[in-house]
Amino acid sequence: QDWGRPTGDGFTDISAAPRTNSKVDAPPSNPNEALSYAEHVIGDLLKGDVNDDEQREALQQVAVALRRATADAKNPSREKAANGTTNARLSSHPKDILNKNVGEYISSQFDNSQARPALAQRRKSVQLSENGELITTAAVPTASANRRSVIMRRAGVLPPSIPELEDEEAAELEDMLKNVDSDDEFDVWALDRVTGGNALVMLTWHLLTKVWKSCELLGVNETKLDAWLHRVQQHYVDTPYHNHVHASDVLHLTHVYLRKGLYKRMDDVEIFSLIIAAASHDVGHDGLNNAYHSSRMTDLAIVYNDISVQENGHAHRAFDIMNSHAECNFIDGLERDFTSRFRSLVISNILGTDMVGHKTMITEFETYLNASDDGRDDTVALPSAGFLSKVVLHLADINNAARKWDLAEFWANRCLAEFFNQGDMEKKLELPVSPLCDRSTTDIPKSQIGFIDFVVMPAFVQFARLLPYAQKCVDRLNENKELWKTRDDVSQKAKLMDAHLPYQSVAASA
Repeated sequence: QDWGRPTGDGFTDISAAPRTNSKVDAPPSNPNEALSYAEHVIGDLLKGDVNDDEQREALQQVAVALRRATADAKNPSREKAANGTTNARLSSHPKDILNKNVGEYISSQFDNSQARPALAQRRKSVQLSENGELITTAAVPTASANRRSVIMRRAGVLPPSIPELEDEEAAELEDMLKNVDSDDEFDVWALDRVTGGNALVMLTWHLLTKVWKSCELLGVNETKLDAWLHRVQQHYVDTPYHNHVHASDVLHLTHVYLRKGLYKRMDDVEIFSLIIAAASHDVGHDGLNNAYHSSRMTDLAIVYNDISVQENGHAHRAFDIMNSHAECNFIDGLERDFTSRFRSLVISNILGTDMVGHKTMITEFETYLNASDDGRDDTVALPSAGFLSKVVLHLADINNAARKWDLAEFWANRCLAEFFNQGDMEKKLELPVSPLCDRSTTDIPKSQIGFIDFVVMPAFVQFARLLPYAQKCVDRLNENKELWKTRDDVSQKAKLMDAHLPYQSVAASA
């Protein structure tokens, strides 16, 4: 969406600056009069006859007028979901003429001739003390901060923990967010670059506050949510594969599946829980699999008795961050029934990403589809509460093989690089080398063909029965399988030298 256009309360608190020399009177309370008032004030703003303080005052009053004139927009009609629940989402824009005028006015404020602060001079918005405590959770605009970035933050587009962006970065971010519903046009690596390494925070914030409006619908504290997201992102380890960008990628695909129709089968709590689970599903992953931890009898394996070692650790860390830091506990004070269900769903979704349970999950899914006429018979119950959201996150987690070829190859190389690092450690420690972790014997193209044939393809064939969009994934899998057949192992292993580079760098050198 165009962030120059208010949606709902988009321009609430547009300026906290003192109000001085204002020529603007308070807007009328009558909705129709408020609408005319807002249009009139915007017209004056477009003439440029007011100073900066008056502009801020006018925008504040326009925000009030728009909220009064478009009160119904805050309560959009709720769609009846396939499972009998209702969903209050996807609200519409206010009046077109007001959208147009506000957009033009905001755009008029972005003068590229103004001096912009250098990237290296951007002030850090969040700092941690030596013991890891959060010192500040909000980025206060500096005097040189560009106006587009400031307006984006005041409109709630930028979360508090992300630093101010330069004008070009802010514009690029706006364009990126418009494509968030597309699996091909949205690039999480580009998002990470533009936001200064904050892709996970930015994407999760955008989905929960602007797209699904979960915070508004469920009463979630946005400031605490942002603080939690920041800490979760910090707890991701910079491994070749299981890093915060991978989490962002899985989160984005999860959103795409929902947007393509699965949201109709879930209520607001399920969607919120699924997005939180996707964001934290690999938090703290050290690049070593469960078999390694069990073989080494690490502390993690001891705590979780060799059962879903990493996945239990991820779920624990997600809630430990929330529970150990009051400023991160975004569900504090909410109803016990909600928090209990939320916690149960998040844990179930994260544990569902353990590949050990893959075959059982897909078998249960197929059985359900057969009994329910591919999900059309809503009298047939799912195998368990939250089962569908667990399937969605698991399939998003293994979807790399079904991406467009250059991205599928890129993620495969990163995954194998991480596997081989583990294999090298296992050899050094004289442990049995885990499957696919021996760089001297693993054939990369053949490993990917096998992964497609025996793991990903059977799962997405079933998924496409419920979600027609997933047929695109099935088609891509067939295409990529044929491309892997044309690759040789030697040249693929040579590409692992670039596995540490971001996607743009690797794609540019291809």
